[in-house]
Amino acid sequence: MKLLFESWRQFLTEVSFASVEEKSLSDKHLYKYLKAARWDFNNNEQLRKLYGDYTPEAAKKGIETPTIKKAKETILKFIPQDIPEEYRGIALLWFIKRVLSSPPGEPEEFLRLSVFDGIWGTGLDPGNDARRLGIDHLQNIIGGLLETFFQHNQFMSERDINNIKTLEEFHDVVEAAGDDIQAYLENESYLNAEEGKQVIYEDDEWQIIIPINKGAACELGKGTDWCTAAPGLEYYEEYHKPDDPLFIFVEKVESGNIEIQEGEAPELKLKAKPSGDKFAIALYNEGRELVKEFRTYFKKIITFDTESLASGTYHYVVKVSRYQFHFGSKQFMNQNDKSIEGNKELFYSLLALLKKAENVPAPIKEKIKNIDYQKLDNGGIFIGHLNGGKGWYLNNKLHRTDGPAYVWAHGAKGWYLNHMLHRTDGPAYVDADGRKFWYLNDDQLSKAEWEQEVQKMKGTELTEQRLIRIIKEELQNYQRHAQRELKEYGRRQRDAASCCLFNEEDKLLIIRRSETDPWRPGWWDLPGGIVDAGEGPMEAAVREADEETGIAVDNLVKVQVVAGRRLIRHYFTTKNWSGQVVFKRNPKSDFIEHDDYKWVTIEELSRIQNSIIPVYVVRKALNKAGN
Repeated sequence: MKLLFESWRQFLTEVSFASVEEKSLSDKHLYKYLKAARWDFNNNEQLRKLYGDYTPEAAKKGIETPTIKKAKETILKFIPQDIPEEYRGIALLWFIKRVLSSPPGEPEEFLRLSVFDGIWGTGLDPGNDARRLGIDHLQNIIGGLLETFFQHNQFMSERDINNIKTLEEFHDVVEAAGDDIQAYLENESYLNAEEGKQVIYEDDEWQIIIPINKGAACELGKGTDWCTAAPGLEYYEEYHKPDDPLFIFVEKVESGNIEIQEGEAPELKLKAKPSGDKFAIALYNEGRELVKEFRTYFKKIITFDTESLASGTYHYVVKVSRYQFHFGSKQFMNQNDKSIEGNKELFYSLLALLKKAENVPAPIKEKIKNIDYQKLDNGGIFIGHLNGGKGWYLNNKLHRTDGPAYVWAHGAKGWYLNHMLHRTDGPAYVDADGRKFWYLNDDQLSKAEWEQEVQKMKGTELTEQRLIRIIKEELQNYQRHAQRELKEYGRRQRDAASCCLFNEEDKLLIIRRSETDPWRPGWWDLPGGIVDAGEGPMEAAVREADEETGIAVDNLVKVQVVAGRRLIRHYFTTKNWSGQVVFKRNPKSDFIEHDDYKWVTIEELSRIQNSIIPVYVVRKALNKAGN
């Protein structure tokens, strides 16, 4: 038994990344993880459509659907590239065991649900917060912890990751080692750093530097998350080659002096235009001792807090963004070691600077020969891509109104609006052989279907005159409605009635005010309204429920009366009702006052921000509705 145990431990420390990927991320295992994430394939048509024809039987035949492929890619992104290869397999195996295979109810289950919600990004699980957090954010957190754990394993209180049972414990182990790691990095000397900085480009805003020795790489990368800047690791030697070097882009540093008087909060007006996620201002006194560091987002004017600063002359230094490019590994990273390729304006503007640089190795010159970057009059940009394609972008999306928005290197052309293939005066895609394809709003159509849809669109085109007429009609309707409301309600306090309708699951019916409603458009409310002359509050509650939702209510129970400055609102509740929710025009105003509804628990209601429903009244209503 002891021998078997030792063999198993040896496997866990020597397992290869490829073997774990092949065995534990097979289609069969992925299907099991998805089932554990509570995705109901049999009863969810949208999920089946996204998942394709995949079944366990299909997995045995080796069929890989696009969704299976995306699931693998999403999971693998949690495992960072910048840890030793012999440890990547261990990291992946641990992640699969602790997260993808975690039992229901454990904290790790949330991350597993987030992983698979992030794969589709469809929000199929309304209770999942993955869309809010962002799968990229989760990958950055877990990947960062794994990278630190394995790169600086000697500082961990528990060095064997297999002994760490939960994500919370893993976070605590890595966090506890932070001070020791920082002290170790700061105590390392950067030998020959200045001699190793080869400046190949410089203008008023940027420097591009090739670090030709490790000392330069460490100094230029100090304070970043780049593995090549870690003194105790060998990644610089692994990445940097004479014909494929590291390129470090450094924004120019701004510095100067500022006088601070007691009791004043002077403003520092900066010339620097930081282009990265963050930049910092370091403030020093005359003795060059660091006094304070300010971190902020894209602010050009900083007001100093003088409470902790004595009067006198201070020297400031603005430390802005740095980026590191390496073409061989296709890594183009910001200071946090995250890719900037998605930010096309930043990425290609830096590549355009590199194209102007001197002493760029011939293989890299060949790679960037097609690079072009121009700002356009409409606020967009034109980009000549690495692959030879040409694109016109607005707000980081393919967009052009006077021609194709993307031209491929092989000659194909695509007409895009807001990153969707769309064209009303011809084919939206023409391939290299001249074949034509017809699209509207990214939907491919036959030519006959396309002509039919375009004809419909032309019949409803908003000419300037028609738009003015529509606006005038809406304003007149709104004015008439407002006059009637003012005349009817006056300025005196009136009675109103609202219904708290619960279903068998104790969920409350709430309805959303439409965008055409003059009072609180887009806000969630209860069925209800003003009590008419000659009727009581309970009668009004019954009538309003029918007028606003089409639901017939019975056996109403009075809950509470809440008096306000303009309204005295009477709340009623019941579980006795019949019918289905149907929105109708208000017989008095001729407006459709509501455009959506849903049944919610009290807990869900409390999290809705655009709601005018008092939760404390709803709690009391549910108690009374059950009696």
